[in-house]
Amino acid sequence: MNNELIIDGINSFTRIYYADGHVEYVGINILEYVKNLKVGSGYKRPICINRTLLYPTSHSKDYECQYINVDYFDKHDESFISLLREKDLYYKAIHIYMKIKEKYFLDGIG
Repeated sequence: MNNELIIDGINSFTRIYYADGHVEYVGINILEYVKNLKVGSGYKRPICINRTLLYPTSHSKDYECQYINVDYFDKHDESFISLLREKDLYYKAIHIYMKIKEKYFLDGIG
């Protein structure tokens, strides 16, 4: 199974970046693509593809919203880090990652 790393929209297409380096284009806009993939509730709810959670970088109703597999940080993959830097998402991804880990830690204690 190949992990999805980043999903973003370009014009009326959705672009999916995978861990093995290939990119897939889907012929619908990102809002339509993620509509039925959301899990949970609230503003920052992730989407789930092949048991992989991808978290939004901004409001999910925004065409500019991108989705990131922040759990992939645990793999220490340099190509993933480079991709995040290339798309100017590195610091945003770290922020999301830390928030998720903090919530997991606090929920685990309580």
